[in-house]
This record gives sequence, structure tokens and C-alpha cells, in this order.
Amino acid sequence: MSPMSVDQALQLGARHQQAGQFALAEQLYKQVLAEIPQHPDALYRYGMLSLRIGQTGQAVELLGKAARLCPHSPEVHCNYSKALLDVGEFEKAITEANLAIEIRPTYPIAFCNLGNALFELQQFEKAKLAFSQAIKLDPNFAEAHFNLGRAFRALRQNAQSIAAYRQAIHVRPHYGRAYYNLGNVLRDSGELSQAATAFELAIQHLPPASMGYNNLGMTLKDLGFLDRAIDCFDKGTTIAPHDIYCYSNRILSTYYHPKYSGDEILKLQQDFWRRVPPRLTPAFSNDRSPDRRLRIGYVSGDFRDHAVGRNILPLIREHHRGQFEIFCYSNLDATDEFTEKFKSLADHWQSVHRLSDAHFSQMIRHDRIDILVDLALHTGNNRLLTFAEKPAPIQVTFAGYPAGTGLRAIDYRLTDQYLDPINSENDSHYVEKSVRLPHCFWCYDPASMEASINPAALSVNELPAVENGFITFGCLNNFCKSNESTWQLWASILASVPRSQLLIMVPEVSAQHRVVQFFSDLGIESARLRFVGFQTRENYLRTYQQIDIGLDTFPYNGHTTSLDSLWMGVPVITRIGATSVSRAGLSQLSNIGLEQLAANNEEQFVKLAVQWAGDIPRLQELRKTLRTRMLNSPLCNAQQFTTDIESAYLRMWRNFIQPESRV
Repeated sequence: MSPMSVDQALQLGARHQQAGQFALAEQLYKQVLAEIPQHPDALYRYGMLSLRIGQTGQAVELLGKAARLCPHSPEVHCNYSKALLDVGEFEKAITEANLAIEIRPTYPIAFCNLGNALFELQQFEKAKLAFSQAIKLDPNFAEAHFNLGRAFRALRQNAQSIAAYRQAIHVRPHYGRAYYNLGNVLRDSGELSQAATAFELAIQHLPPASMGYNNLGMTLKDLGFLDRAIDCFDKGTTIAPHDIYCYSNRILSTYYHPKYSGDEILKLQQDFWRRVPPRLTPAFSNDRSPDRRLRIGYVSGDFRDHAVGRNILPLIREHHRGQFEIFCYSNLDATDEFTEKFKSLADHWQSVHRLSDAHFSQMIRHDRIDILVDLALHTGNNRLLTFAEKPAPIQVTFAGYPAGTGLRAIDYRLTDQYLDPINSENDSHYVEKSVRLPHCFWCYDPASMEASINPAALSVNELPAVENGFITFGCLNNFCKSNESTWQLWASILASVPRSQLLIMVPEVSAQHRVVQFFSDLGIESARLRFVGFQTRENYLRTYQQIDIGLDTFPYNGHTTSLDSLWMGVPVITRIGATSVSRAGLSQLSNIGLEQLAANNEEQFVKLAVQWAGDIPRLQELRKTLRTRMLNSPLCNAQQFTTDIESAYLRMWRNFIQPESRV
């Protein structure tokens, strides 16, 4: 091949590549390299083609050779850094991007590559500066604005993140990924209606759109539009039948919806299992000695200031270290003060949010975990696909909420006798075997209250009705737990208690307008309704100081929220249902000797609320004694809670080594 024919081959290859005729381009580049293996232009062009068609390993090899042959080419170093990014070699990517910048200081793409590598190494502040420099050099660089939005979000600077994503969209109006990420940060910021609009545009501009439907569904759920949310999840799973997380969110949403029975939810869970790719279950080599120290692995995305984190922290703290070795596998991408507490209490801590299910499963086997405990079920940041690999001989689900997962690879679920009465039909609603704790599913730990909270926010005040001259009912549960059936009961209570008011947590103005209109149609004027949005924990606890009587949601009762209410001296009237999540109020009230506040039907729910509202002295006395009731109950007995769970683990272990024993 003559020098002229080499040039012609490379030019023809470039034309084929530009036209999308990649196989023809590749053939020509190979011909040149067969003749001249160290031809820098052929190596570079072939490397770029490999990068384009997703052969990243080959791209790294080819562009690396080109970079060594062309040490003064900023383009080669820049694109080599992109290839290194794609294979996860972030430190090398930084080196190559910096070489490109050193040669050409005005190279915006090189700054963007540098920022992406720094971002992956979680050096978010440095990444932000790199993306900002790329934008300074090219204000219309849409990808740089997009990546700057990512950096701001990682730094929890949501307002700046929103502005960056909007600028990316301004530069590129059909930028589907920017709409999607904008929706996520708007949702994080509580701007739910705007988030929904962003996700709708992401669906339009980012096919196949399954994740767009998933996140739109989650946003609509938060706004209380459960039917529309479930429709979105159905669309998402139709587009991507194996999008397990979309289907998982669909299952969780049915627990909030009043029309779904336990049997119907079980069918959805069984379908979830069928969607999970089949896994091979390896033989387990765990030492089967009956009395040895057991290795317990907890998997959660909520080792943080979160309802699950608060419930689990006392368990990790109180575990009997002579009998149990504790591993915490954190699926978090951010940490807080609670995370640091968990780290200090665990015998072993691993951050796993970047690990594939296969890699994570391998880690669990390497750690020789005896009992692996899922703390999420179908809530966010779950690792159910890891559990589907069956990496531990005994697998348990607990804490996320008191129900089941539908995964046959999970052997047991923890519950209690109130959530799932013995000899009831509830056990048929789960594929896991129900193990009932003798006292309660929850542990409320006053010691975990943040030192930063003003003590005044934690104090139980006098009954507000005495000073106000009227009763204030309240519900600070997540808005997705309420629905029109529940609102109708609340309206009946307001109609029966003159001058009473209702204080509820509603996420934004559009949702408040819906609530006002609904109550207005039932004859309840807007002046009797008061709203709060998402609050800091201190302000949230202070809000209970304005409430006389709590009204529970149905069919998904308040769980940790009701415990907070009781701790602040506010009794909660609950309604008992058939599903475990609709029996949480009964469980909690029974454990403090107040099961008389649990109604068996709608009529009794209204009657109880009206009766208690009419007896101010009884309300005053209960407000003064509720906290003491809790402190002296199983709800606040962390040692008993831990002993109950440890006893369950030991029974599971005995059943594993001697299958004829009972759990």
C-alpha cells in the first residue's frame, strides 16, 4: 500500500464512518494498520470508531497507542481521556484530560472530561470548577451545563442544580437526559408539579422512556394521584418488562391504594418474581456449628436520618457481639450524622451502591454471611436483585414496612402478632414465612434524637385546645397515604365537632387546592383547614405541639409518624384493616395499652374521634402520660427489641442446620 493509497484509505474510511457504515470503515482502518501498525492517524481514527460503536476496551488500546505517538495532540489526549472514562480508569482519564488542557488551555471538551472523571471520584467541588471552566470557554456547551447540574446536586446545592439543567435545556431544547435529571432534583426539592412536567418532557425526548414513566409515577404518587401513578408504572413495565425497579414501585403504590386486597398484592409480587431472571443457587459452605458466633448482614439504603434508620439504629447498637458479628452493607450515595453512627456501631461497613448485583453477591459470599437481612422491601434504594442471587443461606426481610417482597429467595419476614394475627389468612399473602416478634415490629429510640434539636421542640406542651377554645385534629403522614375515602372520614369528624380544625401535611399548593375543594364540596370551609409542607425534623416535631388528636390514614397507617405523634403527647385514632400495613396503628397502640383508640370500621373511627374531642380533661391527662407510657412499653425497649430479633435469628439458624426444627 503506497503512501497515497494509505491517505485515500483513511479518507474513505472517514467518509464511511460519517455515513454510519462502520463495518466498511473498520475494514479500511485495519488494512492500513496491517501495513503500518504504528500509523498514528489510523490508530486514532480506528480508536474513535471503536469508541463510537461501544468497543471501549479496544478504543482504550488504540487511542493509548495514538497518544504515545502524538504526545502534542490535544484531540488525541482528550478523546483518550473519554475512552478511559468509559472503562472506569478515572485517575488516568484525569491525567490525559490535563495533558490536553496543558497543550490547549481553551479546550472546553477536555475540561468537561476532566470534570466527569473528578465527579466519578466524588471530588465534586473540583468537578464543578472544571465544568464551569468548560462553560466559560463555550457558553453553549449543553453537556457541560448538564454535568454542572450533576455536580451541584451531588453537593446538595439544588437551586444551582436546577438552574444548570434549565440552561442545558435552553441551549438544547430536546435534551431528554437534562429533563430527566431536572425532574429528579425538582422532586428532591419538593417542587412536585414542576417535576412531573419535566418527567413528561423526558418521556417525550428520551425514548424508550421506561425510567421517565417510573419517576413520573413516583412524583404523581407523592402528589396523591395513585391511579395515575400506577398507570405510569404499568406503561414503564410494558416498555421494559424487565425494569424491576419500575415494577417494584408499582407494588409499593398498591399498599397505599384502598382498592387492592392482600391477595391482589400477592399476585403482583408473584409476577415480580417471575420477572426476575433465574439465578443459580450455589451450595453454602458456612460452618453449621449450632452455637458459634453468627454473621448477620444488613442491607439498606437508609442507614441515615430516615424512619428505617431510626428504627434500626438501636438494634445495631444493642446486638450481643459475643453471639453476632454485624456487617452493614450501605446502598447510600450520600451520608449524614446518622450514617456515621452506623459506621461506628457496625463490626464491618461496606458501601455497595456502586456495585453490580453480581459483584455485591460475591462480596456477601466472601464475607460468609449466615443471615442476610433486607431492610427495604420495595422502597427506594433496595437491592432485591442481589437477594435474588441467594448469596446467603438464610435471607430475611424486615423494617422497610411490615409486608413481603414476593421473592422466593427470601426465606422469612419479621412481623408481630398484631400486624399478622396468628392463625389468620394473612400468612397466605406472603411467599416468605412469617416470623412474629413477641412484642412489636418497631423500636422507638429517644436517644437517637439529634443533639442539634432545640429541647423546646421535643417537649410535650399543654393541650392546645385549652388555649384555642377548639380541637385541632392533625395528620403529618406522607400525603400519598391519604386518599378521598380518608378525607371523607376526616370531613365527617370536622362536621361533628363544631369549630374544630384539621392540620395536615400537603406537599405543595396545587395539592392543597385539591384538598380545599374536596372538603368544600362536603360543606367544610377552607378556614378550618391548615397545611404544612415538608419540614426539618425540628419544625416537624414542633408541629405536633399544635395538634390535640391525631387522625390516621387508611389503608396504609402511619408507622414512624404515629410513633412521633405519641411521643409528642398526641394520641392517634386509627382504623384497623386486613393488610399488615393497615394494622400498624393497632400494633403500636396495643403495646402502650391504648388499643381502645383503634377502630374496626369507618363508623367507629368517626365516633372515637368525636368522643375524645368532647372530653378535654381525658385528653389533657393522656397528653401528660403518653410519653411515660411509651418509655415503659416495648416500643422504647431497645434491649427487648434486639433480644426478640436475635432469638428469631437463632431459631432460623437452628432450622437451617436441623430442618425439622420449628421457627
